[in-house]
Parts: sequence; C-alpha cells; structure tokens
Amino acid sequence: MILLRRTNWPIWALLVFGIPIALADLTWFRGCQCWYGAWENYKAATALGIVGFVAIRFVGAWVFKEQNNGWKYYLFLLGISPLVVEIVFFIAKLALPADLLVHP
Repeated sequence: MILLRRTNWPIWALLVFGIPIALADLTWFRGCQCWYGAWENYKAATALGIVGFVAIRFVGAWVFKEQNNGWKYYLFLLGISPLVVEIVFFIAKLALPADLLVHP
C-alpha cells in the first residue's frame, strides 16, 4: 500500500476515466471496409495514443513522486481527446484533394 502513496496522482482516477475513454475511442472511430476506413483507424490510433500518453504521464508522476494537482489537467485532456482528434483530423481533411474524398 505504501507504493501507491508515492504521489498524490490518484491511479484510480486514471482507471475510472481511461478505460471508458479508450473503449469509447475504439467504438467511435470505426471505419468502413473501403480505403477511407484507414482514415478512421488512424483516428482511433491517435485517440488511443493520447490515452497511452496520459497513462505514461501518471506512471511518471509515480516514479518521480510528484505532489501536485497536474493530474486534473491530464484527465481533462483525456476526456476531450475524442473531440480533439475529430478537430485535428477535420483540419487535415481540408488539405486533401477533392478527388480523394470518398465520403464528403
């Protein structure tokens, strides 16, 4: 139990928010069977990358015994990660030539 008290970053909060967000990312970004499905799969990989980044950050806080409230910002980032991914990929889609847009 002493190992969990190295930091004030609650690991339970990561599990409570991280697992549902990861599952939501996997179900939200499901591509069709055409080549455009790869675009949706890239969205899913990016969203899961954000979940992984936040998890690594929590582990880093534990390793370095951080005592701050930064975990709240990372949980906020985790919560809005699907929206951030949608916005970033929408901006990227604007750069695609019109003949590559299968699903306009």
